[in-house]
Amino acid sequence: MKKINTVIYNLIVDDGLGDILFGFKLAKYLHTNYPDMEITLVTRDEFNTKCKTLLKNSLQDGIQYSTIDQYEFEKDYASDPDFLIIGPVFSFDSDDVHQITKNGESEIILIGEYDLSKNEYERTAERLSRYGLKVSATIRTGLSGLGIFFDEWLMNPLFTTTPKDLTITAKTLMGENETFRRYLSKTNISVNYSHDNAKKVIHIHTSLCCGDKNTDLIMMGENAKKDLLILYQLANSLIEKGYSRVIYHEPNKIPSVLAQNDSNGPQYRLIHTGKVSFAEARALRKLSTGILTGATGDQSYSEAISVNPLVIYECRSWKSDLYNEMVKIANSIDESGRLSSVIKELGSTSNSLSSSSDSDSSASESDESSSDSEDNIISKLRSPDIIRNLKMYQQHILQKNDLEKNISTHQPGFFKRKRDTVLNEAESDLKKARVV
Repeated sequence: MKKINTVIYNLIVDDGLGDILFGFKLAKYLHTNYPDMEITLVTRDEFNTKCKTLLKNSLQDGIQYSTIDQYEFEKDYASDPDFLIIGPVFSFDSDDVHQITKNGESEIILIGEYDLSKNEYERTAERLSRYGLKVSATIRTGLSGLGIFFDEWLMNPLFTTTPKDLTITAKTLMGENETFRRYLSKTNISVNYSHDNAKKVIHIHTSLCCGDKNTDLIMMGENAKKDLLILYQLANSLIEKGYSRVIYHEPNKIPSVLAQNDSNGPQYRLIHTGKVSFAEARALRKLSTGILTGATGDQSYSEAISVNPLVIYECRSWKSDLYNEMVKIANSIDESGRLSSVIKELGSTSNSLSSSSDSDSSASESDESSSDSEDNIISKLRSPDIIRNLKMYQQHILQKNDLEKNISTHQPGFFKRKRDTVLNEAESDLKKARVV
């Protein structure tokens, strides 16, 4: 049977590798709705190792990963792919594009990262036209577009994480003598993924948690040295809240006890995982039933808001449009502006911890300012009204911004028409061959 050959091309895969995850989620959506699609995620060769590590245990039949050089070597270039999707980043190398669609016969579709401006789509289409390539369709994603990717597995309470899903972190979480079920019943778990937001996340989490149960804050992607220093500064305050021990732990390393007393109270742990595969990060995110979660960029935000209404969002400079859309939604829910002020404060970054010495006055002023801001947001987050509105905000996003559902609703015909054309042509060619 004829397969619909589809390439999702992304030149730049960097930072937290969320761009390749966007491509993978898009591939899963397409393959689920069009099982006869054969989809290849294509990047430059220098990202090969990172992407393979990230996608470990996630790829499936009909979805594969390749570098541009591997793709050129392995594929039959008698015909172009039926679809060439460029995104979510619109940086591209014209030589790469011509290697993929040598005859210029592919249907080119632009699907950008969340809340990328219309101007970026237009500029990219104009750039491609200079090389004789025509864009057939554009699909805008994000809160101002057709939505964001949600994960049914994360949102469905019938699905659970098992120790088998946690190839790196299971032993660290449970210890030597703990069962997984007992660990979950005894522990409040919060999960954060960000690049440089440790101070803010840890300060808010340690302020809102209470010492009535074991508490784990799982930090993915953070700088370990910053995590450790910040927790050390707050360790005694956690003991005063009722914890008997404050522990910093990295997988496969001996845990560090930063403070303790002689009581039999619960323990507070910060578990720094570093970078893990998408499958493991997803499994850890599923455990995030604690007081908050944290994210940055596109994909970690859509995963975070899927499981928890209180999301501390590290807004990178190029994600300000997505951030502004969050604020707009908050204002539509609470016209008083209180909710939007919380979203703004949760979304601003806190990069005050630096390598500068304590005598550096600018660093000290920045630290004092960020601490005041964090104290302010902590006070607001103790308000039942704010928590209720955050839950309404979460439900609004989940109900109105489901990218997969909205693509199927608003642009259902494009992929289907091209697919039907290709299959009909293949069937006609087969009949002609039989006649001959």
